[in-house]
Amino acid sequence: MFSFCSRRMGVELEYNSFDRLSRSSSENNLPNGIYVFGDIIKNTLGKSVDINKWHQTNNNDHWIVKPDSSCGLEVCSPPDQPYHALLEIRKVIEGLLSHKSIAADDRCSLHLHVEVEDFDEKDLCALVARWIQFEHFFFFLTKKNRWLNRYCKPLGFYYEFDGSCRVTIKKCMEILSENKYFAINFFHYKKEKRKTVEFRIMGNDACMDVDDAINWCKLILCFVERCKKLNYESTFIGDISYANIDQVNKFLNIHDFFDEDDVILWVISRLNETLNEHLHDGNIWKQIIQYCKPSIRNLIEELQGKI
Repeated sequence: MFSFCSRRMGVELEYNSFDRLSRSSSENNLPNGIYVFGDIIKNTLGKSVDINKWHQTNNNDHWIVKPDSSCGLEVCSPPDQPYHALLEIRKVIEGLLSHKSIAADDRCSLHLHVEVEDFDEKDLCALVARWIQFEHFFFFLTKKNRWLNRYCKPLGFYYEFDGSCRVTIKKCMEILSENKYFAINFFHYKKEKRKTVEFRIMGNDACMDVDDAINWCKLILCFVERCKKLNYESTFIGDISYANIDQVNKFLNIHDFFDEDDVILWVISRLNETLNEHLHDGNIWKQIIQYCKPSIRNLIEELQGKI
């Protein structure tokens, strides 16, 4: 399973506390239900789980459950290579969903951290430039509650990346490490010397659906791996234009996704949902989707023919 990539990854899964409050009733109290979460994960994996007050999580060697002020609770996996990490993530989500009180509303999301310690300046520049080019496609794979969400702002909507000027990767890293609320960010890379890039756009559905979580992680890992392996000769972000969907597919090679039809089926399903979304006329995403509709339909037909 997913043997082409060995770079470490980890996720943060956000859930509501049992009382649905974002913050516990007292500064010294832990959220309602936090010990239930810990017990479920411990029993599911047969491993110890750390339950504690909020703190920065770096290079943890076991699962952690802690408060989250935006939704209630945060469940953090230890960094590991994809084969083992995805197996545990699958088991944990399935275990949590077996409890009737566990929920994740629109305040919750899945954050994926991917290790890029082996990336040099050109590799990092390639990752950011390719992300901006392909960003609309990745957002098409999420629910519409993420498209204009202030906690995962698209880079392509930011004036520094509008293609009108050339931005050095150093300046780019400064911008994307100022806060965590971009679609991708280097906050931990710069602030805590954790050599990872964080992908924040997948929403609460992935916290409550194993297929959403696993297939999203696989696709993003594929994207990062391709950015490393395919040549990019500049250390500037500039002259960026959105790639059409066919270009995205050629880069990711979705139609031949390492013999994993589950990823292809998931992409087809998500793209169909995006085509069927009803957005008001003033929504910028409506314009983007309308422009991309023919190429989205072509990709869906192509992928369906490969299964």
